Amino acid sequence: KEMRLDKEGYNVDDRFSLVLRMDVREGFGGRLKGWIVHDGTWTRICDEPKTFAQGIGDYEITGTTTKNFSRQILKYGVYLDGQTLVTAGSKEITIYNIHQGNVNIVEKEGLKVEIMPGDLSKNAGFDFHRVNRYSPSPTGIQAIGVWEFIIWTQGVEIRKPLMVSYELGQLPEGMIRDSVRAYYIKDGNWEPVDEQGVSGERLTFYMPHLSLAGIGARVSKPLNELRVYPNPAI
Repeated sequence: KEMRLDKEGYNVDDRFSLVLRMDVREGFGGRLKGWIVHDGTWTRICDEPKTFAQGIGDYEITGTTTKNFSRQILKYGVYLDGQTLVTAGSKEITIYNIHQGNVNIVEKEGLKVEIMPGDLSKNAGFDFHRVNRYSPSPTGIQAIGVWEFIIWTQGVEIRKPLMVSYELGQLPEGMIRDSVRAYYIKDGNWEPVDEQGVSGERLTFYMPHLSLAGIGARVSKPLNELRVYPNPAI
């Protein structure tokens, strides 16, 4: 009849409680089982004997979210004598790693995103990852990397552009440092991000919305003219 979580959203590796309100036509003894499902992996969190009394009653599943920032689904099943499935259902669990009132930093692979208080409209689950399939970079520009930026939480608005920076010490050999730029990749086109610049050892740019974003630079010679020296290497 009803499923309700004890909070609107959770951190990773956070305790939660789900209450199932059920209308049982005929009482029976059975088991209540629950799993967290993430990227096709099922993690069991609950397998308990229960007496399901006739009438409307509440039954609780408790557990811990996984250590992943992305979408997590709680699936449950009510079993007669632990074997025969009587009923089942699922509930999405909202996971936060960005808290609206804090300074939040997500960093990996030389890329760093800083989300300041007020940048987002509410707490959110945010992440980014490198992608390998994307539109070709502009002529004369070699792609250093392309990332997809995602907010998993529904209904989150970006109120201020998010600050992203890339560590120039990660540049592959042969790249011209002064030519490093950030680009949006949209409809097969690489479009330079409006607000960006190099300071010290980092390229910094500001994203007013989330999408595929690439970082590219010119090389000192056309790639087909680059040679490894000495060749063969010793």
